[in-house]
Amino acid sequence: MLIRKIQYKILLSLIISSLLVAQGKIQIHGNKNLEDALLIATVREFNGQNSFSNEVIERVKERILNIYIENGFYYARIDSIKIDSEKVEIFINEGKQARVGEFEIYGNKTLKTEEIMELLGIKRGDVFYPATLKRGINKILDRYANIGYPLAQIEIENFSLDENSDVRFKIKIDEGEIVKIKDVKIVGNNLTKENLIIKEARFKKGEIYSERKFKQIKKRLMKLGIFESVSDPEIFFNDTTSGILIKVSEGRMNSFDGVIGYMPEANSRGYLVGYINILLKNLFGTGRKFGARWNSENKYTQEFEIRYYEPYIFNFPLGAEFFFQQRKQDSTYVMRKPQLTAELELTGWENVSEIFKVFFQISQTSIIPTATEYLPFKIDESKTLNFGLGIFYDSRDDINLAKTGIFLKSFYELGNKKTSTARAKRDKFNIELEFYFNFHKTLKSVFVPKLNFWVISGDRIDEGDAFRFGGMKTLRGYREREFIATRALWANFENRFTLSSDFILFPFFDIAYIYHPVLPPRLNSSFESLLYGYGLGLKIFSKIGWLNLIYALGRGDSFKTGKIHIGVESEF
Repeated sequence: MLIRKIQYKILLSLIISSLLVAQGKIQIHGNKNLEDALLIATVREFNGQNSFSNEVIERVKERILNIYIENGFYYARIDSIKIDSEKVEIFINEGKQARVGEFEIYGNKTLKTEEIMELLGIKRGDVFYPATLKRGINKILDRYANIGYPLAQIEIENFSLDENSDVRFKIKIDEGEIVKIKDVKIVGNNLTKENLIIKEARFKKGEIYSERKFKQIKKRLMKLGIFESVSDPEIFFNDTTSGILIKVSEGRMNSFDGVIGYMPEANSRGYLVGYINILLKNLFGTGRKFGARWNSENKYTQEFEIRYYEPYIFNFPLGAEFFFQQRKQDSTYVMRKPQLTAELELTGWENVSEIFKVFFQISQTSIIPTATEYLPFKIDESKTLNFGLGIFYDSRDDINLAKTGIFLKSFYELGNKKTSTARAKRDKFNIELEFYFNFHKTLKSVFVPKLNFWVISGDRIDEGDAFRFGGMKTLRGYREREFIATRALWANFENRFTLSSDFILFPFFDIAYIYHPVLPPRLNSSFESLLYGYGLGLKIFSKIGWLNLIYALGRGDSFKTGKIHIGVESEF
């Protein structure tokens, strides 16, 4: 029996129709190749009250015969339909199933006939399915569009069905002229420079049109984070040249991100922590960026950062970023770190939406003790010169609320540390990996697992070399940067349910392994632990931007000791 795939949307109808068959309501006779349930579901689509007018009967006949034609039964016919008060009987003569007979392909000059045959996906003697022929023709047209012939046309000629049910036809190919993009027009860029858009689209005037590449331009430009919308590129022609037209709508190009957290304490009312992050994403319409961040972790510890990013140096896909960080660690020390990063994009010319970069970093970390002499601990003054190399890959469909794709960032850093009494080497390795799985068609959700690994090793490592861990960005359910670690492996899992365009609900679960050895001056013993956190988060869109509300519980927490984080992501 011919097996036919049944779409999910009519599955319920098939189940109900099968029950009706058992009850004797609708009966099909003569169908040897198509299933009863499929044909009965077709009948039920036209009348749910079992009252069949002449018009409905004709429509039922037409639909059933179309299903047979779709499956290659061109000579199928309905002999009769009998209707009484108890049942409906349909008598079908399926006839002989059509087969692919002789066919000819002509008109092709650029593509070889053998390649076209492979794309077409049919050969003589196969059962003839019109849908298979249509899919094959679309594949051929896609192939032409990706090698510079977007105007290629295909016609089916001399289509006939002989007495043996063999289908004969000719495929005429008109390749058209090869299209080279000699001009580009950008519409809607009031602030953003046209030159930036062309560079980011990885477009060169004079290149051959490729539909596969040009369909990715929209996704690529949206990753800049400065456009509200981008249209698919359109081909245009005039008397002398051909080109593409890209329509953009600029969004708000600056962002504000803030978080407030409440940390309960056993013998007091607790205290607030938080951070403010401001990013200017398109200075002077050139894609340059400037950002500043202030963070307060507890009553005594604060951190400040500034950064400036230059996207193109000498009109080459070479970017550079200057970064400065200062951290005041309670009354123990101050850490300062200037850093320079150079990145080179190596994205393939066809897959322009999959961004791949390599980057090099050089920085110097200075630790300046601030503890007074009467304190029982004091960190050594030191300077560490660091050299790092890393990779960056991003195939996400959106940088803010991604539904599909992968994000990867990894780097290795070698440091030479110098104190007043000794020299030492220090290594650092990090990898961040994120996956986005789209279940919007079934659950209206996106499942997001994130994996992170950090390790710091070397001689004479102290507290200033380690990194801080915990909180909203790493392990939810714990205070911001509650733990100090030299090794950490953690995973974040969340399922983002889109309840409406401006309301997202996401349950989450985080798990982490952290470790640090003895770290002078204060950590006199090693620490190792397996931790977890879980909870529920909300993202609500308001007039001021996205409002984030997260309630998280760590290991051993009760409802009263859970952590609450409130954040605002606003653009202006």
